[in-house]
Amino acid sequence: MGEGVIVTLSDNDVSEIDIYDILQLLNELKLAGAEAISINEIRVVNTTDVALINNSYIKMDDHRLNSPYVVKAIGDLVKLESGLMQKESGYMDKIIKAMDKTATVERAKNIVIPKYEGNMTIKYIEMEEQE
Repeated sequence: MGEGVIVTLSDNDVSEIDIYDILQLLNELKLAGAEAISINEIRVVNTTDVALINNSYIKMDDHRLNSPYVVKAIGDLVKLESGLMQKESGYMDKIIKAMDKTATVERAKNIVIPKYEGNMTIKYIEMEEQE
């Protein structure tokens, strides 16, 4: 639990949110220092796959995502918000407003992001024995 931002992306009559909007948002949040991220209450980790399936829906790992996409990020509130809201070069101006898409960004103090429910299989890391 911690402070951060909640970004809600919604389809509208003019245009739909697509996978590239979501991927760009995830990248922007990571670059701004997000320590934990979720989409529609599903935790995003370094092995999370986000994919467009048959040009009809977005899938994240084993979950089908539907609009509205509620993206929560925990981190430095000022850095997260300013990274998204910069005039002309931030996510909201460059991606959302420029393409007539619908999104909101709100500050929050007590964001809860659920724990990761998938399996994390480690194949390549070898454990060293401690003496």
